Amino acid sequence: MRLVHYAAPRKIEIITAEKPQVSGPDDVLVRIAYAGICDDDIPLYTMDTVNWPLPSAIAGHEFSGTVEALGENARKNGFCEGDRVSGQAWLFCGTCHYCKGGMENHCMNIKCTSVFADYALLHQKQLCRLPDEVSLEGGALLDPVTYCLYNSLYRQNSSAPKVMIFGVNTMSLIMLQLAKKQGAVLVDIAENDTEKGRLALRLGADHVVPAEPAQIAANAMDYTLQYGYDMVYEMSRNPDLLPCAAQILARRGTILYSYMYDLTTTNDLSLMELYMKEAVLRPFFLAPYMLEAAASVMRTLDLKPLISRVYPLEEIRDAFCAHLSQKNIKILIKMA
Repeated sequence: MRLVHYAAPRKIEIITAEKPQVSGPDDVLVRIAYAGICDDDIPLYTMDTVNWPLPSAIAGHEFSGTVEALGENARKNGFCEGDRVSGQAWLFCGTCHYCKGGMENHCMNIKCTSVFADYALLHQKQLCRLPDEVSLEGGALLDPVTYCLYNSLYRQNSSAPKVMIFGVNTMSLIMLQLAKKQGAVLVDIAENDTEKGRLALRLGADHVVPAEPAQIAANAMDYTLQYGYDMVYEMSRNPDLLPCAAQILARRGTILYSYMYDLTTTNDLSLMELYMKEAVLRPFFLAPYMLEAAASVMRTLDLKPLISRVYPLEEIRDAFCAHLSQKNIKILIKMA
């Protein structure tokens, strides 16, 4: 089978590897249909992975596909050949302190299977069936949907929050839709790219403002009647906006951020401002126990506009260049 290999910084090779075989009762062999390029793939592509906390050999972790073969336990649990599936490339051990404590996303023995490949051999617990309403293209976005669903459920001060999201990308546009569906009375976006801003408005954003701290702050007080936002999501991968997030935050509000910044990143976030507002600063890392819930929620999301381009595997180098241009939302690799 074909398999993507990161050979050197910014150098991708498509190599030939042995097709994996089902050998255990929980094994499921998936024929990959689509795989998505994620921002978290970029440090692996560039090999900027010093002290990187995740398995560094993996290539791709967002996917959809069909079941080709499976073990006895997987069949007993309802999987069968031909099932359209998606899931998570991460495999949690289930036996460490964190897994036993209901925090599998902090597993001490996490493993990952590359999905930039024709086939992936996965444990059944890594998979779920896709609803009929969700295409294989849309199904490749299940992983970011799990992240967003996991963190959209967290709030500390309002059942009808006012929300600000920094940046327009796959995660932020999913979060925008979830926030609206969960009762947010206001969802604003900070983004400099005009076309991305228009897409956010199409998907339900109330306002789009330039992603500059002064302009964000000036508009925030008008839009929130001087109270600030109950939830601010930093999804732009720009840590310099975090101090602004604290400034526009309502009392007892929450700042959430979703990306792995450079390991040397620091900023001037005001601890006093967080203290006086009794605020919460919360990163979100992976998404435990969300597969089935996220698959169900996908029925209600408009995912098609998020898919900017689809490249065949042979053009994966061009696909990474297109992703790095930051002009696209989600780029998929078509494997089948």
